[in-house]
Amino acid sequence: MVKISTLIKFTNGNDQIASEVFRDIYNAYYKLVYFVLAKYLTSSSDIEDILVESFVSLFENRKKVTNIKYYLTTIGKNKALNFLKKRDREINVDQFVLENTITSHNSSYNDVVEELRKCLDQESVDIIIEHVVEGVSLVELSRKYNQPINTLKSKYRRALKKAGAYLGEYYEK
Repeated sequence: MVKISTLIKFTNGNDQIASEVFRDIYNAYYKLVYFVLAKYLTSSSDIEDILVESFVSLFENRKKVTNIKYYLTTIGKNKALNFLKKRDREINVDQFVLENTITSHNSSYNDVVEELRKCLDQESVDIIIEHVVEGVSLVELSRKYNQPINTLKSKYRRALKKAGAYLGEYYEK
């Protein structure tokens, strides 16, 4: 366990000591923080990103921190929850833009599908149309396409983002 007195040395400006102490802190707590993040996130790359952000936050706020373990677990949890909220908001906004694009601008369904095909591969077009237009859940689509749910969600998010950007530019012309 890393003591607060060690953290105080961490703040004294000696780069060599700071590097060693930070390494000790990381080694002492990274598994715990990873475990906390895994409760909220399923993607190991998302967990790793937020894990790094949590330790960076510790470093940036090191003079204010009194309990390293509590700080790291709390900041990790909060960053994970914020990440999930932001991701869900992006999906909802992108889906709203796409649905409005399909129903507005006097566009026919076939016109929009043709435009989607210009910027996306066929599988992405099918996933978007089945989910947005036909209301098929992403869980059902993951079974249909024989892909893990998180893989399908990632493909869906990327496709929505790309389609939203492309269709926005298309209708601004």
